[in-house]
Amino acid sequence: MTASKPLPLCARTIRSASAYQRYNNQIAVVRLATTRGGVGYPAGSTVLDISGGQPDLKAERAETWTASIAATPATLPGLRLEADVFSIRYKNRIATPIAVPGQSLSNPAYASLVTLDPSAAQLAAAIEGRELQFNSVGSYDPSKVVAIIDNRVANVAAQQVRGVDISLRYGRDIGAAGRIEANLAGTYLESKQQVVAGSQYTELAGTIYNPPNWRLRGGLSWEKPGTTVAASVNYTGALDDTRSTPAAQIDAQTTVDISIRHETNVDRGILKGVDVIFSVQNLFDKAPPYSRSAYIADPPYDSANYSAIGRFVSLGVSKQW
Repeated sequence: MTASKPLPLCARTIRSASAYQRYNNQIAVVRLATTRGGVGYPAGSTVLDISGGQPDLKAERAETWTASIAATPATLPGLRLEADVFSIRYKNRIATPIAVPGQSLSNPAYASLVTLDPSAAQLAAAIEGRELQFNSVGSYDPSKVVAIIDNRVANVAAQQVRGVDISLRYGRDIGAAGRIEANLAGTYLESKQQVVAGSQYTELAGTIYNPPNWRLRGGLSWEKPGTTVAASVNYTGALDDTRSTPAAQIDAQTTVDISIRHETNVDRGILKGVDVIFSVQNLFDKAPPYSRSAYIADPPYDSANYSAIGRFVSLGVSKQW
């Protein structure tokens, strides 16, 4: 077996905040306290939820470590295995600090971003110069505001990301019948975030609107001069919907794609240089896994990880001169 040695690589990087992160319009949204994890407040109690950019953001710093290995066994020609391990540690990570807005008032990790029982002066400062919006609340009544939540883009204390990428590929010629190839690629990911030094970490990977812990894609293809037929299976792992307590589970999703490509391979005539590609994404028309909507405007699925487009059929024809 031939194997390349692991190649560890360490690097340190620095990145300044973008203009959007600094100067994005700041808004103050009046919401019911119950939508942000508030419990025990009088009916109709609200919060001021502030979001948008911050001009005084510091540069974020990252320490990255990666290692890779590849193997091609001599006893099985055509097989190649690759693996990459990575770890990234951020300091002063530029991010939206409250990863789970529905826990703003209930999760101790966000306590430093919440002002409880705000004074009239604090309420006035919270809305000064900011666009005031309403979510499920008809008007702004300062006497009903029980908290100010600062969820503007900020420098969080730390963020950690680590994982493994693995790919397996095997190809074999089958004589006059052409060539077949099988492949499998997968990623396992863990990530968590700390808002301020000394506070508890909040899990990111594997929770709603964040990458899942597992993603897998396997495929099988057959190729003959002029024609390629391929099929692939895509797996997106389950997620925890942390907007509720206890967290609800969002099911994993598996979809199938197919494609057929044919090149005419003729030397003359109108068909010279013509390629035809037929493909179907989400062959079995799988709907995205259901998740409970927090608001009427929210889709009932995780739009960051799943698509609402069902079966999608396409036919393309191209010609070269």
